[in-house]
Amino acid sequence: MEQWLAKSTSVQAKKDVTMSKGKGRGVAKEPQQKRLRAERDAETSAGVTEAIPAIGELSLETARNSRMHSGGLFRTLLLPVVQGLELPVRITAEATGTDPGLEHCKVWAALILSLVNLSVPAELQSAQLVLKTLASAEQEWQNKVHFCRVCKTYDQKKLKVQFSVDSQLDPAAAAVARILVAQGGELMFGPPPRSARERKVAGIMANLARR
Repeated sequence: MEQWLAKSTSVQAKKDVTMSKGKGRGVAKEPQQKRLRAERDAETSAGVTEAIPAIGELSLETARNSRMHSGGLFRTLLLPVVQGLELPVRITAEATGTDPGLEHCKVWAALILSLVNLSVPAELQSAQLVLKTLASAEQEWQNKVHFCRVCKTYDQKKLKVQFSVDSQLDPAAAAVARILVAQGGELMFGPPPRSARERKVAGIMANLARR
């Protein structure tokens, strides 16, 4: 037993020394691991710092291109909030985006019907007749409306009517524009002004550039 005890004690002592050495090696590795983590964190931080202005520049470029495209593709009119256009405004607001083609057609149909029912001067009755003819021939315009929205501007003071239709509907589009202009509307040309979000991003980018 004495020999066993002595032998066991000797073996245990060796284990303790080995474990102590192992712990020492683990402690020695800890500063190295911290340094590696710090280096990775620094690289990540540098990447994020570079990515932020790049993303901002890309978003501004995308917004500019979008405005240029919409200016070329859409007919846009701004007019005072007038009685008689509540239906297309409501249908535009209720659109969910689940079926854009159908939703744009519904807004177009509501716009046409609303303009047909407006009281217009005699010189615009020919334009109104074009829309009445279109309203009575559904197959003539379905699938030819690419885009149509009627909504209030951000300050709620004006209505924005925006649409894009197939060339076969150009007479109807011209009639819509004539009637809306007679209601105080203004036909807009060129790209629209920057949105509030685009201006905000541009301001942030300018502040970053000054740092």
